[in-house]
Amino acid sequence: MLGRNIFGPALLYEKSSAAARKTNFHVGGGVGYIWDHDSRIPTLPLFLGAHTGRTHNKFEYGIAGFVPLKDYINVQVNEGLGTYTKDYIIPVTLYFGFKHYPKNNNGLFYHVNLQPLFTHQIMLPVLPSVGVGIGYSFSKTKE
Repeated sequence: MLGRNIFGPALLYEKSSAAARKTNFHVGGGVGYIWDHDSRIPTLPLFLGAHTGRTHNKFEYGIAGFVPLKDYINVQVNEGLGTYTKDYIIPVTLYFGFKHYPKNNNGLFYHVNLQPLFTHQIMLPVLPSVGVGIGYSFSKTKE
């Protein structure tokens, strides 16, 4: 929720390298949606990152974004030549946080990330945001 999709819930698939290594790379994508006032905008969230640590508790970091499937979160901008519509949230962010894997790498895991939301606003170009997620690992890697 409000994690890799940046601004709404998503169902994601993540592929990671072996969890027994100190640094593991992961890549993923999925389907989700974001809220734009009273409507939901479908998205395709994508992410690329890594997690570092020798235990089942890892430091996680990477880049995430989404591809909106129609216009999203628009604001009216008034300039000298007229009024036009501009997207409010830039659909790419960095994330860093904590990820916990089950002991045998097979079972429920969770993660919590800090990720800034970048905007087109001069007064508030970055909004703080927290992303959380829960998932199931199908890996049977032995450590």
